[in-house]
Amino acid sequence: ISEMPIFEHRAYLPLVGFVILLSRLEFFEKNTGAKKIITISALLIFSLVTFFYSRNFKNQTLFWQSAVKTSPNSSRVHRELGNLYVSGKDFEKAELEYKRALEINPRERLVHNNLAVLYKKIGRIDQLEKELKSEIEVDPGSVVANFNLGNLYASRGEYEKAEKYWF
Repeated sequence: ISEMPIFEHRAYLPLVGFVILLSRLEFFEKNTGAKKIITISALLIFSLVTFFYSRNFKNQTLFWQSAVKTSPNSSRVHRELGNLYVSGKDFEKAELEYKRALEINPRERLVHNNLAVLYKKIGRIDQLEKELKSEIEVDPGSVVANFNLGNLYASRGEYEKAEKYWF
């Protein structure tokens, strides 16, 4: 399952064309008062929407939480919010976001690896190998997951196994 990102800024240029098209309609050509009212109203509406929307960019947490609210079925935004929670040491929320990302897309890259890193931080070592192997199954060429699995085996003294993952 491939997730196609939608970039809202790509809607702005067609919107300009739409406004130009509207301004060329016969009704607006003859009635300059209506043209001014609609133009001022459109500018006011877009300004207010932009002002309120800009609050989502105040900090990373608000940005990714807003992204999850507006795109709840995007595994990527859940993964990124999980990463943010890990960096803030909110491991419980991070695990929930990673698991949600995997519910949405079990083949989302880096989520299993990030879960393994999280589990290492909170001392759930028994789950590291499973998560790293799952990541390598999703993305066999993942340098990070292969390196981490090699490190795990090396830490156990299983050097021959470790070598296989250290390209």
